[in-house]
Amino acid sequence: MQAKVENLNINGKKTGLKINLGKTEVMKWNVNPGIKVQLERSDIEEVETFGYLGATVTTTGGVSEGISVRLGKAQAVFCNLKNSWRNSQLSINT
Repeated sequence: MQAKVENLNINGKKTGLKINLGKTEVMKWNVNPGIKVQLERSDIEEVETFGYLGATVTTTGGVSEGISVRLGKAQAVFCNLKNSWRNSQLSINT
């Protein structure tokens, strides 16, 4: 994995791209967890979950965490809409 990160960094620089270490995270499957991945002598943060395109990706490959996150977001939206639904100045008639 370290070689892939270094290769990505070298080829990115050739095209004018720079990897932002503050925004970069690494998730590992089936590899030695004790080995840190580095970018220009700085450790890249290792995570067990992250959000990608609205889904939650985990090292276990499960979807229950992603479903819980989506249910929580939906619940928050419905709570915000409750005031609009109860507003007597709004009408459902067209």
